[in-house]
Amino acid sequence: MTHIVVSLIGGQAFPIYAHIAHTKPDAILLIHSSQTQRQAQSIKQLINRKQSSAQCILYEMDTQNLVDVDAGFKALAEQFCAKFDTVTVNISGGTKPWSIIAMKHFTSFPNAKCIYIDQNNEVHNMTTFEHFPCDISSITINDIFALNNSRMRDSTPLNTYKPQDDKAASALHEIWKNRKIRPIFRELLNDYRGESAFKNTYKASSVEVNRDTVVFSFKPKGGQIINKTITAPNLKLLLTGTGWFELLVARALSKWSLARQIYLNVTMEHISGSDEQLNEFDIVVETNNYKLLFVECKTNIHAPTDIQKFDRAVQEYSGKGTKQIFVTAFRPETGSLPAQQFDLIRMLNFTLGELSNPTHQAFNQLDKYMQTFNA
Repeated sequence: MTHIVVSLIGGQAFPIYAHIAHTKPDAILLIHSSQTQRQAQSIKQLINRKQSSAQCILYEMDTQNLVDVDAGFKALAEQFCAKFDTVTVNISGGTKPWSIIAMKHFTSFPNAKCIYIDQNNEVHNMTTFEHFPCDISSITINDIFALNNSRMRDSTPLNTYKPQDDKAASALHEIWKNRKIRPIFRELLNDYRGESAFKNTYKASSVEVNRDTVVFSFKPKGGQIINKTITAPNLKLLLTGTGWFELLVARALSKWSLARQIYLNVTMEHISGSDEQLNEFDIVVETNNYKLLFVECKTNIHAPTDIQKFDRAVQEYSGKGTKQIFVTAFRPETGSLPAQQFDLIRMLNFTLGELSNPTHQAFNQLDKYMQTFNA
């Protein structure tokens, strides 16, 4: 019994590849427009790498002239329904007219059926309306990125961090929460770039890093000297930028029921690009339903444009189907520019306290957010 999957390609490649990975057909026909050719090529490259025995054909279809579209689908249906024992048409992508016309011609043959995959990876038969879960257990996070022509160049899995790192992150958080020494703390570490040995002074205060130990001496204006020694195996990561804050956020997210794997310090690159096309993300969460959640961590939002930049970067490297949130130390005031930006692009913003509070509804909100459709 020979089986071909005919897939209509739109802006999201994952539902297309997920169905192919589930069915493992003998052949695949990817119908794309000039605008979605890149998505089709990325799907074909991944198929060739993981299912080398399957024949994959790319076919460009017009999107404007519906008479030509109708003739095109009629010819394809006649050709492939005669050639293969079973034909499955995935209408999860493409345009609405494509879906309607494809269903009209392919379902006129008894050996063809049309299916649709929803946001929860459920496969729906568009004739019988039966549905079942799509088995995507073979898909990796690198496969998901490859569908958008990108890959993780470097990352730190959450399980790299030890209990002593968690303790150190909490200690650094306590220092940061002290408003009298917060600006001193920031100035002392402003030039730190992960060195094993580092010294700096700011007015009467100082910091010294020696491998896995950091010694602070804070002298706030009009206050007593505060000395603090912190030791952690991954101290470099905690002191670079706001690495301590990112670890606290990642630990909070690890208690989320949908979190499958969490990566910090993620460096992304385009597969066909050069080193100049790198981009760094604080946290990427791989969920149980194989959707990705990108997390930007900032103790404070100084420029509202940072929100838009983050949104654009996520879509560039991971596509439209990916979700993203901002986690801050404090929630922006209602009506402020950051708050307006979050509302404008419909991005969720949580505080670290909200994510860490088991009685807060943050995870319920995240559950609903992950089920919404990205156009």
